[in-house]
Amino acid sequence: DYSLVKVQCCGILKARTQQSNFVYEEDHDRSKEIMHFLSSRTLESVYWAWQTIVEYYTQRQLTNHADKLSALSGLAQVAIDSHGFDASAYLAGIWRGALIKGLLWHVRGPRPPHRYAEYRAPSWSWASLDGSIKYFAEHNQFCFEEGVVISEAKCEASPLDPTGRVKAGHIILSGAFVAVKVIVLPGCKSMYTGYSGQAGHTHDGQLADVQVSGDDPSYEVLMDERMDYGEFSHGYYSLHVGTTLDLLRYGARVWWLVLK
Repeated sequence: DYSLVKVQCCGILKARTQQSNFVYEEDHDRSKEIMHFLSSRTLESVYWAWQTIVEYYTQRQLTNHADKLSALSGLAQVAIDSHGFDASAYLAGIWRGALIKGLLWHVRGPRPPHRYAEYRAPSWSWASLDGSIKYFAEHNQFCFEEGVVISEAKCEASPLDPTGRVKAGHIILSGAFVAVKVIVLPGCKSMYTGYSGQAGHTHDGQLADVQVSGDDPSYEVLMDERMDYGEFSHGYYSLHVGTTLDLLRYGARVWWLVLK
């Protein structure tokens, strides 16, 4: 049976299902090549370059946070003009052609992230948060199998600046969707160490886990915002977004979004 459930994104987790020694690549000089990649013929290069832009850009502190998408509008237009995209190919800072992978971002320090009181972007967009954003590297370096099917994705933008501010946005999709309990505890020993390009723990002194039931194992999750301590068993879900496969070492990681 299928039903339409309205939710917002609030975190992300990756669960290792088999041992795999992923190799992370961190190139601090790649900013010189970004413009070349945006106008290159390879769409994968465009999507990679855009994630790099988002990572660098969100480290900066803006005077007017409402201009977050507007500030990148010119660069988005470069990619649109170079590849003949329609304006609808760009959805609140994420490209439609890489939308599922584009959901695999997480918050990072040192600034404590938070969502704006006023609407800035849909919760699945990095632009909905004030804080630094980073993308997981694995989905670019290894075979990624999508776990959801998107039937509709739309954003309402100004016709004068279709790659700028948005008034609304939504995604309608189908996939594995399970109710979970979120457990928030004081603690500082996290599996997300931040070493060698890996995702780092953002909320100092606080750990968050998700669990399907009391008999199931729990998994640490990177929540977008700091939460109150306690157990929250109502209104939280996990959505299976996809699986990263390391075909050489027969390893896999499963990606889930935490929804509320």
